[in-house]
Amino acid sequence: MTDRRSEPRARDPARGLEQRLERTKRFMLAFALGLFTMGIPQGGFAKQSSVTGFDAVRVLVEYGRYEDAMALAESFAADEKGKTLAAAFTQALILEQQGRLPEAASALRAILSQNPKARNVRRELAGVLYEQGEGNASLHHFELLAGSASSAEERRFYERLAARARTIRPWSLGGYLSIAPSTNITEAPDADLVYVGGIPILPAKKKSGIGYGYGVDGSYRFDLDEISSITIGGGVNGNWYRDTSFNTSYFDSFVDYRREMGDWTVTGGLVGQYVMKGEEPYRWSLGPAFSLRHNMGRKGVTTLRGLWRKLDYHDRDALDGSETVLGISHLYAISSASSVRFGGNVSFVDAANDTNSYVRFSLNAQYFREWNFGAISDISIFADDRRYQDITYLAGKKRSDQRIQASLGITLRNLAVRGFAPRLEYAYTQNFSNVDVYDFSKNTISTYLTKKF
Repeated sequence: MTDRRSEPRARDPARGLEQRLERTKRFMLAFALGLFTMGIPQGGFAKQSSVTGFDAVRVLVEYGRYEDAMALAESFAADEKGKTLAAAFTQALILEQQGRLPEAASALRAILSQNPKARNVRRELAGVLYEQGEGNASLHHFELLAGSASSAEERRFYERLAARARTIRPWSLGGYLSIAPSTNITEAPDADLVYVGGIPILPAKKKSGIGYGYGVDGSYRFDLDEISSITIGGGVNGNWYRDTSFNTSYFDSFVDYRREMGDWTVTGGLVGQYVMKGEEPYRWSLGPAFSLRHNMGRKGVTTLRGLWRKLDYHDRDALDGSETVLGISHLYAISSASSVRFGGNVSFVDAANDTNSYVRFSLNAQYFREWNFGAISDISIFADDRRYQDITYLAGKKRSDQRIQASLGITLRNLAVRGFAPRLEYAYTQNFSNVDVYDFSKNTISTYLTKKF
């Protein structure tokens, strides 16, 4: 089912947007019946016409000739496994034709979990999700199809569908709740005794605990025309522990202007954030942000981002100042079932006290893959180097930190219930510092429910 010759013609998933002419459908019906009667294999047929065998199957389904459609689809298969998959795909088309969209989506997801490179199945699933009004879920699959398209024409087609998926509704609302046990919620040093400026100090003890992660976010988009819009939004996310002194909450807000110009997309606006730690006010920030995105087709998508924001701490004036960030990332689709993202950032925090000012360089990479046993995995690695600008109090030297974080996430799509699938994530963090009190490591396991699969 991964052979491109066997894919149905690309179609708009929104019913009625690009309906076939009735005489074309009649021709296809007659042709499909002739094909079924002659028993011509799909491969031989595809060499003689730009119309594929599954186009014929689709037309038989649309005319209610379900048994004929099933038989024709199975005739294309070379073995029993192929027949089973062809039958399952045809049954999904029948469910879609009958308006049983949730059942069709479930059936298509089951097929895709066994055959993640089956582009025709992914396309059909994206279309069904679109018809259900599941904009974010359908967008996920349209973007995978666009990123791995073999031609500029095919890429533009899926990008148009992705753009329509974004506009299913002008508002968005999402959220999550996770359980996240950690071996070191205090981020205390691994050593029992550390030295600062040659003086031995007993550090805070490492403390493990089970935290609960949470998040709610939403936005509303005002379309100015076909290529530009203004979006406002915000949300709250954080971690909660039984010992509330370790709780952290982030309240975010933004307003931005977005304009699409062919393969380029420009976004600019304001971002704000208010942070609470231990149930007490900690910091607020506000400033402009921008991004410049360039879609290079099969070569991938490159995004340049920039941010400047004012930092104001509630009761720590020495930390007040500003932060400037410039970053770049590139997303490359290996196939519709796998991709890699990599990039880096450089940032500078200018604090009132230079002891707290630093330059930071970071690199990151992520590999994403869908497997044929019903799982979606992602492996990430992050590394950064932080150099402080003045001598750290008591240490007698400028502080320098290096941090490495590696994580592995798995989404179990075969365990989905009502469109939600469980996701498990493990992360290991190690921080190295020339000031011993900042040396630490921790392990964290998180569980989520997600609809992005």
